[in-house]
Amino acid sequence: MLSSVIYGHDQLHKVVDLPSEVELIEVRGDLWHPSEACLQRLDQFSLLYSLKSISEGGNFDGPLTLRHRRLIEASPDYDLIELEGERDLTPEVLQAIPADKRLISWQGTPETVEELASRLDKYQRTPARYYRLQLDAASTGDAVPALALLHRCQRSDLITYGIGPQAIWTQILAAFYGSPIMPSLIDANEQSDYLDAASLVTDFGLPNIYPVKHIFGIAGAKTLKRASLRLHNSAYRNLNLPYLYLPFQADSLHELFDSVINNPLMNPAISGLTVVAPFKYQAFDLATSYGGTDVIESACSNLMVNKLGWLALSTDAPGCLDALNEVDPDWINKKIALVGFGGAGKSVAVTLGSKGVDLTLVNRSVATASRFAVEHDLPFIPLADFDPAPYDIIIHTTPLAKNQWNNLFDFNRLNKDCAVIEYVYLPDKATSLIEYCRKNNLRCVDGERVAELQTRYQFKFMTGLDINSTAVVSRQEIRGCKQMKECSA
Repeated sequence: MLSSVIYGHDQLHKVVDLPSEVELIEVRGDLWHPSEACLQRLDQFSLLYSLKSISEGGNFDGPLTLRHRRLIEASPDYDLIELEGERDLTPEVLQAIPADKRLISWQGTPETVEELASRLDKYQRTPARYYRLQLDAASTGDAVPALALLHRCQRSDLITYGIGPQAIWTQILAAFYGSPIMPSLIDANEQSDYLDAASLVTDFGLPNIYPVKHIFGIAGAKTLKRASLRLHNSAYRNLNLPYLYLPFQADSLHELFDSVINNPLMNPAISGLTVVAPFKYQAFDLATSYGGTDVIESACSNLMVNKLGWLALSTDAPGCLDALNEVDPDWINKKIALVGFGGAGKSVAVTLGSKGVDLTLVNRSVATASRFAVEHDLPFIPLADFDPAPYDIIIHTTPLAKNQWNNLFDFNRLNKDCAVIEYVYLPDKATSLIEYCRKNNLRCVDGERVAELQTRYQFKFMTGLDINSTAVVSRQEIRGCKQMKECSA
């Protein structure tokens, strides 16, 4: 069941925009006091009343007598009442609120599986409809014990996951493990503790769930609302594959490996990753074998489990070739400028350079790029000196477009027949470069489309299947990729 939290009166008008899959609204009584008229506007939903205390991530700091009176007074108007296990399980409260309305909860700092199991055992002595254990997760792996408990218990009344941007993946996986209520927000951004409901439906197919046998994902500093989430998971459902593709946001790839991927509590283990900025160099360091000529200069964009450890591959260059064919079929004979020299830029540079393309490298930092240009016999221009006018195609791979809109080059100098390929992908809007191209009718491929093109290669690498296949795969035919077969042998 999908739920969405309302923090105040100003969010009421947005309820009509929630996807139809949302069944439950959690009203944060510690933040506002909805009137009877407000509740009538929510009559198409089941309602959960929450009065979160200061001690458990909320705003209520009044005396227990006032707290318990408000919980009891809310009971007639709500389908569920959240009772904090450390302060609300008094005879007076339990007598007034029937068991089928109780959601007994706890929120706090990370605990071990055994500590969580002990806490659950204590709370379940009080009959309730649901039990919710939430871990305040400061890092990607803090809530793994919650998932382990959920997987171990196999209970239909247990809700448990981590809270925080780096723990959103645990909220999604918990739903597939059988957690009966999946949280979301009406308004969510990159810093939010939960996703918005529309993303849960579109990117992960929730509330529909299935048994998960292999976990894949995208790892980086910012991985939410990426096209690959929707593309991978929708293909898994279409092909009847028991796989799930999750967003892993972390401070570093090494931290993700230490706390999640190599964690013995993870079941099933993580089988493959798409790696995005700023972790492509760390991915190369963690790999134990390398596939293809595009994995160069200590950077890669994909990791896959094999019998030797982790196989590295880059899909940046194949995706670029597809984008070039879309924007200009005669690109091989055109003058191309490659702006940006990170992991993606280097992979693209090597591939295009090997094809004899008239390619010029452009980069803000001079030392590394100029050395690479000399080694590969390619011309180089510092970004500060770059004039786009002479070029037929511009390929842009720097992260500058995400937050430094006027720090690239003079877009007005793009010639009228120029084509642009933009690697930078902003979830909610176009980059300034793509906006300029569309406004001036220049041919362009935006970052979302580049991500879609790369996803085809990622999917093949991870599953051994074509993402565009229309044939449903039977359970007997599920073979995974070659590396998976080698691991299971």
